Amino acid sequence: MRREKFEKMLTRSVRYAPALGARYGAQTAQRIGCEVEAMLSEEREVTPAGLLERASDPDNPLHPLFTWDERQAAEKYRLQEARHILNHLEIVVIRGEEVFREKALYSLPVILLEEAEEEAARRRYVPLAEMKGNAELEALLKASAIKELESFWLRYEHFGWEELAPLGALLHARRAMAK
Repeated sequence: MRREKFEKMLTRSVRYAPALGARYGAQTAQRIGCEVEAMLSEEREVTPAGLLERASDPDNPLHPLFTWDERQAAEKYRLQEARHILNHLEIVVIRGEEVFREKALYSLPVILLEEAEEEAARRRYVPLAEMKGNAELEALLKASAIKELESFWLRYEHFGWEELAPLGALLHARRAMAK
C-alpha cells in the first residue's frame, strides 16, 4: 500500500531536481521530493532524523542513499566533524586596543585529485598566511566565493526580498560581463 502511494506520487505534476553539488540525479531527486511530501502529509514536518528513520527501512527508495555499514558511516561522520572543526577556526590578532578576527583556514579544491570520488575529498584547507599574496590560490578562493554567492542567491531569489536585490543585480551584471 505504501509503495503504491509512493509510486502514484512519482507521476504527479510536481517535479523535483537535484541542486548544484547534489550527489544524486534527477530520478532520485524526484523520489526524495515525494518522500518529503509524504512526511509532510503524515507527520506535518520534515527533519533529518525523520528522513533517516524512514530510509532505514530497506524497502524505502531512499535506503540506498545512506551508508548503512557502521564503520563507513562512522568514518564519514568523523570526516564531517573534522571539516566543521577546520571551517570554524579563527585567528585573533590584537593590535593595541583593537582585536581582529579572521578565518584561519580556507577550503580550496585540489586540482590534481580530480579522480577523487567525493567533492569533499578533493579539497584541502589553506592557512590565511599562505593565501595572501598567492595569485593562484586567491583566484581559486575568489571562484569559490562567487560560486557560494550564486548558490545563496539561487536559494533565496524567489522570495523577492528587496534587501537582497543588490546581490542579485551584482550577480546578473557579472554574468552579463562574462558573456
